[in-house]
Amino acid sequence: MNKSNDSHNPDNRVLRILYLDDDPSDSQIFTSILSVMDPTGYIVSCVDNTALARVLLDRESFDIIVSDYRLDQTEGGTSTKFILEVLERSNYIPVVLTSGQTHLPLETELHAHMNQGRLRFIDKGALSVDGLGRIIKAQVNQYFSVLVADDDAATHKGVTDCLAVSNLHTFALRHAYSIDEARAEAVKTPADIYICDWQFGPDQSTDWLLELAESQPNSCIILLTGHEAAELPASILRMLGHRRISFHSKGDLIPARFEQHVMHHLNRMVGTHYSRN
Repeated sequence: MNKSNDSHNPDNRVLRILYLDDDPSDSQIFTSILSVMDPTGYIVSCVDNTALARVLLDRESFDIIVSDYRLDQTEGGTSTKFILEVLERSNYIPVVLTSGQTHLPLETELHAHMNQGRLRFIDKGALSVDGLGRIIKAQVNQYFSVLVADDDAATHKGVTDCLAVSNLHTFALRHAYSIDEARAEAVKTPADIYICDWQFGPDQSTDWLLELAESQPNSCIILLTGHEAAELPASILRMLGHRRISFHSKGDLIPARFEQHVMHHLNRMVGTHYSRN
């Protein structure tokens, strides 16, 4: 089921939601509530088992996962194993846990994530447009540290302008104008997201990108360039193929589009974890 309250408005960010519940009636209620949420549009994928949920995570990107805690047919009666996989293997996808029982004896492993804010609980009996909307928006409004590495001040401004207008995420930007400065910043305080110019220094940025990919495997790397991907060396193309970095044109630094690209790449990295196990 798809909905966007103004799909042609670039200021509206369409949320991608993975919904896991083995009760068709509850899935219908959930999508019905989403259908009148305003002003955020959504694309929701409903599945009734964790096996299919894993397949979708490996194939698609999602902004949030909403899962029923009690599942009759999978994972020993709960979705705990699947939820822990998502929370422990990704720093980026938040989770909302639902149940028709108000006083659940949640597993100990889930409590730590709930205390940290990565996991929230909502009672199915109390679902409402306002309540569900607040919880979803609170969960996707995450904080990300970003290091922008480029010797062109205009690119720094373009990236800043794109990410500063987000109403769903907080991007704390730091800036480096040379490879040496970028290396020092990355060592001093690792970032969640690295946005790097390809034409950066005499050796381009190949060596630094390979260093980052090895030393910070959970970080997202966005490669900015005006050149075609075919011109990149084989070592970088392999990283593209394995989802370690993504490619984005400097000529396409448009706020809504660039944020969506960044979040899409963050979520694709979760699929990399699943496909390697």
